[in-house]
Amino acid sequence: GTVLASRAADVILLNDDLLRLPQAVRLARATARTIRASVAVAIAIKVGAMVVALLGYVPLWGAVVVDVGSLLAVAAVGTSILHARVWDDDSSPGRRANISDGHGPEAQGGTWQV
Repeated sequence: GTVLASRAADVILLNDDLLRLPQAVRLARATARTIRASVAVAIAIKVGAMVVALLGYVPLWGAVVVDVGSLLAVAAVGTSILHARVWDDDSSPGRRANISDGHGPEAQGGTWQV
């Protein structure tokens, strides 16, 4: 039963601390924003490199180098979410969360208390 439920679930809470659920939501939103931005940048760079190469301003190998460089840059930006301090072990009630989606109490001058 537990294995089937965990495979069907969108989110699995591994402890009884429900105060960490807002952290998970903020992390998910930050991840989604990072993915959307990375895909947009990667597509723009690839299209730009293709157009410049087709017009003959840059040799094909130059376009390939730009394409690989954009891939590495997007991967580096994607790993930035791993460094978010949302899941620190010293998170306790009363500590401020470090990821903001701009819609919580900090947008009105308050702070998240998780």
